[in-house]
Parts: sequence; C-alpha cells; structure tokens
Amino acid sequence: YFPFINYNLNYIQFFERGSIENFLTKWKQTGVRKLSIVHFGDSHVQSDAFPGEVRSILQPHLGYGGRGMVFPYSAASSYSSIYYKPTHFGKWEFSKAYQPTITLPLGVSGMTIRTYDSTAHFSITFNEKQPDDYLTLKIFCRRDSSCYDFILRTGGDPIRINNDSAVYKDKPYIEVLLPVLNNSITLQLVESDTAQKQFEFYGMSLESTANKGLIVHSVGVGAAQYRAILRQELVEQQLPALNPDLVIIDYGTNDHLYKDMIPPGLEDTIRKVIQKVRKAAPNADILLTSTMDMFYKKKGTKYTYKNIRSGMDFSDLVRKIAREEKCAFWDWYWVSGGRGMMLYFRDNNLGQPDMIHLTVKGYKLKGKLLCDALSGTLDMLDKNPFLDSLVFSVDSLKIKQSGEDSLKKDTYSAPNNQKVYYHQIKSGESLSVIAKKYGVTVSQIMAWNGLKNSKIKAGNTLIIYAKKK
Repeated sequence: YFPFINYNLNYIQFFERGSIENFLTKWKQTGVRKLSIVHFGDSHVQSDAFPGEVRSILQPHLGYGGRGMVFPYSAASSYSSIYYKPTHFGKWEFSKAYQPTITLPLGVSGMTIRTYDSTAHFSITFNEKQPDDYLTLKIFCRRDSSCYDFILRTGGDPIRINNDSAVYKDKPYIEVLLPVLNNSITLQLVESDTAQKQFEFYGMSLESTANKGLIVHSVGVGAAQYRAILRQELVEQQLPALNPDLVIIDYGTNDHLYKDMIPPGLEDTIRKVIQKVRKAAPNADILLTSTMDMFYKKKGTKYTYKNIRSGMDFSDLVRKIAREEKCAFWDWYWVSGGRGMMLYFRDNNLGQPDMIHLTVKGYKLKGKLLCDALSGTLDMLDKNPFLDSLVFSVDSLKIKQSGEDSLKKDTYSAPNNQKVYYHQIKSGESLSVIAKKYGVTVSQIMAWNGLKNSKIKAGNTLIIYAKKK
C-alpha cells in the first residue's frame, strides 16, 4: 500500500457500457476460448515489465494461453524484454516506428529487421521454462520467392520451413506446431534457390495449442509517439491474426514531454489511430491510457529537472476522446497520484533517476494496479447489471493540487554524482557481492529490480543506481 496512490480511482472508466463489456464478458469464458490482449505503447511497454506483470498475475487465474509476441531486439540494436534474451549473428538492417525515416515495412511489433546474409540467424532464450503446451509458433515475415527459407531449432529435431510455400498463402504468418520447446527458439536462414536474396522479419507469437486461457502481446517501441501505429503499414494484416479482445493504446509520453504542451494535431492523430485499430480488429474493445507525472531536465542545466504540467492536460484530452470515440479509459495520471507524484515514486524505489521511467518494481506495481482495475470493474458490472457508465470526476483533486505549494513540485535537483549501471550477472556472483561492488545495499538492488528474494541467475541483467566511479 502506498498512500500517494488513488486506489479509489483505480477502475476502467467508460461512458457507455458497450465500450468494455465485450472484453469483460469474454474474460469469463477463458475456459472455452482464448482471451487476447494486445498492448501497444512506448518505452514503458517495450521492456515488458508492465505488461509482463499483467500476464504473470492474471494467467494463473484465467489460464496460460501463450507468451505472445516476441522479437529479436538485439538485431534491431534495441533493448529487450526483461523476460527473455535475444542474440543474433550476421548483418541486419532495421526500422523502428519512432525513426524519422522508415525504410522497411512495419507490422504490429513496430520494428522490422532484414538481412541479405544467408548464414544469418537469431535466437530467443527465455529466462524461465515455458509451459509444456506453448508449442504453436506464428512467424510474421515476408514471404515470396526472393526470401530465404529457414530452419527452426527449439530442442527437438530441426524443422525446415519453405518460406514461399503455398500452404501459408491465406495467412499473414507461418504457423508451426513445435514438437518440443526447450526454452529457446533459433531461426537459422537457408538459401535453397539462387533467386533467394533476403529475409525480412516482423516478429513471432508463441502460443498454447489449446484455445483457452489468456495471452498478452506486448508490442512497445521505445521513443514512439501516437503516430507510430499510423506508420505501421502491416498492422491491418497482422493485428487480426492476434485475435484481440482488448487493444490497449498506451502512448503519450513522447508526444507532450519535451515541449510540455499538447501539440497541435495530436487529438486528430489519436482519433485516426483508434479508427485504424477498429478497422483491423472491429470486435476488440479499446482501452486508452493517460501518462504519469514526469520531470524533464531543464535546458542549460545538468541536474535540475522541471515538472511537466501537460500531463494533466493530456489526461483531460484522452478522457474527452474516450467519451466521444466510445473507448474505455484508464486514467493512470490520477490513479498514480497526479502532479508531482514522480518524486514519491522515486523516493520509494519505484521511479528511475531520469524522473520519466519507473523501475522494474514500479512497473510491476503499475501492472498490479491495471489488473486490479480490470477485475474491480468486472466485479462492479456484475453487481450493477444496469450500470451504463463509470466515470470519476477529478475536479476536487485538481483544486487540491493547485492549492498546494507548487514551487515544491515545479523543480527537482538531482544529485550530480549518480549514474545508472546495467550489471550482467556473472556465474558465482551473489547480490551481496554485487551490492558491495557498487556501494549499495542488497535491499536496494531487490527493490530496483522487483526481486522477491535474493536468488539471481547468471546472464540476467540488473539495474543499479549508484555513485559515478
């Protein structure tokens, strides 16, 4: 329990019951059909700490429907999910949804990689053993006579795939039933014909073989803005293949952070994104979110941060759009406490020193709160079958916060000797050894990384905030 969280506001708001009822109805049917959530977003989503916590909390209750979308981020020179480690070999070019110039077509993952090297390959190794029936693999890649074939290795006999086979022509992906999954997936390219010159990859989804349980697809791209989905030209083809019941559209940080204002045209962009998602997945409910309170480094300073006041305006804007576009709305700005609350998150090892992002512990708290909001809203609808809307006024909070000492929340001076370290755990290392190396405590490392106990695994990476060496 954190006193700065507004637990009383932690529900999924809706202006019409139909905005969320379809998803919550299917929530109750996971014993006979798969429930699919697709979570688009920016850096708050890409690390998968936030969506991954939703997956970890809900799947034991709703069933294990699959891991969802995974991507070899190392080949795109980007950071990966905290739940698996990608490696790659060969020269790969890439495009990402936030880049000014995009040279490759983008799908639901928001990133695409391409190689002309027939010896290239990549692997994804999961930190923990996946359920035994996670044996359905949907591979989203370009498929024509110019594309290399490939071999899949997952622990059993290698599986050779003819990329241009007519068997896969009616779907935007290649579906493979794996004989076994020994916690890693390797895709090795093979040149079977002289006409084959390239391989273009958009991501793959690991799913259970049974049509039941919950699957959460985390498809965030760091630095992405709302317009990212409009630039992902293959979304219309690929999103329906994920059969979403709920699409979470979770951008905004990179739209209003840097100039501390709602840019002209953002409202129109958000509406176009909603229209595009609805066209691709007409049966899915859409959940919009607001951003959290943030601070941004003031120009001309090294360690002074200015509070971003446009977070409140963004919350108001998304609320308005949710009402007019008949979407559901999770108001993270006010659930997390409102203006100045990043200071409290930081003081409780929930926020990172950059005053924009959360620690793993913070993102896991956010994931738990979203789960509570979903289940709490479901309970409320069950108890109130004639409830047509669920909307909370935040006017009193706005008045209260405007009357508080604003100077205290306007600026923040960070210590000038602090640095973020990413420590890869070596064989034989313990938390106490690592803590001593950086001059911090074991409890601090556990809090920063959301660890429940002191057990760690070689090869994993820890985030550590310590004095500059």
